[in-house]
This record gives sequence, structure tokens and C-alpha cells, in this order.
Amino acid sequence: MKKLMCPKCIERLRTEQYRHREYRICFYCEGLWLNHAQISEHGILIEKEKIGDTKLSCPSCEDVRLELVSSNGVQVEECPQCHGAFFDKNEIDQFYRNYQSVDSKELAADVTNGVFKMIKFSSTVLGIFRTITRLSP
Repeated sequence: MKKLMCPKCIERLRTEQYRHREYRICFYCEGLWLNHAQISEHGILIEKEKIGDTKLSCPSCEDVRLELVSSNGVQVEECPQCHGAFFDKNEIDQFYRNYQSVDSKELAADVTNGVFKMIKFSSTVLGIFRTITRLSP
């Protein structure tokens, strides 16, 4: 499986399982990458408007720049080729508030209540490990 890199901070996106679903998460900036199948399954970003271009690269496609799109008051970066989308942490919160379908609310709740709790725990452990290794003689 191809290692996907976060378009924001260029760290490796981690695959996390929660409620039998896979999520691609950045442990550093707490961003979320959803592929086109996940977006379609949950009925999000159906009606969208392109706002502009970004300098961010798509984690899935090579040499494709993400576009900034707006949908239901939420601005996210979307790939014009594979139609995957990257959500910043604050965009996940907006997404939860603005989307009304049951599927999209369930996805947002899974991410904010389950996946990000795992990230915060893992990030804390990672931070402690880094501190210990720096302090070791």
C-alpha cells in the first residue's frame, strides 16, 4: 500500500480503524484525508464551488495540486483528479455543525469523538517518547 503524506505538513498519514472504517489521519496537524469512496458513501461535498487553487499536493495522485472548494459553508482542499479531500481539524468541527444528513453526522462524530481521541493519546505518547530519547545520555 502506498504511503500517503499529509498535504499540509508533509508527515505520513496514518491509517486508523474506528467502527470498522479506515481513516487517514495526520498525527501532527490532526488533518483528515478522505478518498472519493468515503466522500460518496457519506454524501458530503456533493454540491460544491471551487474557490481557488492551492500549492498543496494530493496525497494520492502524483503532481496534482489540490483545489480549495466550499460546500455547506465548509472550505476544504479537494483533488480535481481523484476527488479525495483534506480536512483541517477546524474544518472537521465546521463539517460536524453544518452537514445535516445522518451519514455525514455519523462520519463527523466518528472522527471528532473517536479517531481524534486516539490521535491525541498517540500524539501524547509520541511526545513523551521524543522527550525521553532527547534526554537519554
